[in-house]
Amino acid sequence: MFASTSRVSRTFATYGRYIHNTPACAPVREVMVSQSRDLARNTALEDWAVRNLDIKAKNVLILTNNLSLSPTNATVLDIKATLIESNVAEKAAEFEELVLSSLPPSLLLSALPDLERGRALLEPDALSYTVRLQLHTEVKAKDVLNTMNAISRNFLKDENLMRLSLVRPDDGWFQGLESVRAELEKEVGTCCRALARMDLRRAEGREPASRGLPQGLQNSYGL
Repeated sequence: MFASTSRVSRTFATYGRYIHNTPACAPVREVMVSQSRDLARNTALEDWAVRNLDIKAKNVLILTNNLSLSPTNATVLDIKATLIESNVAEKAAEFEELVLSSLPPSLLLSALPDLERGRALLEPDALSYTVRLQLHTEVKAKDVLNTMNAISRNFLKDENLMRLSLVRPDDGWFQGLESVRAELEKEVGTCCRALARMDLRRAEGREPASRGLPQGLQNSYGL
């Protein structure tokens, strides 16, 4: 949606296709804005960045605007802001404040961000943290664009705006990303099958409703 509109091109044209890899004395800040709305590819980009970027040299913010379907085939729109940093657990509250303070009053949300759930999934040695904004289906494209632009600027602060890049989440830009995507899809399939079996056992009265998700099945999709 955003990569194909002239408004995005005009807004981000000066930023260029630019990803820095030069180490500095202190980590530099960079922003990647995905040109894809595919949730699987954008989630793979987040995981790829955690595995491959030198987080001692840079702190990276990945912004995605996703279009997906719920289990009932309802349209789901969201903005995901993912911080990749070595001490991300310590910066979670600060990052949440940065994201929420960047939201324009005109942005239509379908629900308030579930920050408690995000914190519950955050492990002490985590290298990434995501704040997800669930959007109303009638949200305007310009408001989504303005939100992502505001989050980017607030994150970069005094850093050069040339450290903001429009990227494509595919192997052409990030070698090995397709393998990460396939791996995540397999994990999601395993989780969905486990949840289906658990629902069946509950229906048959063989499993208490309070047991929750099986251990080890949480992933980047939040499942």
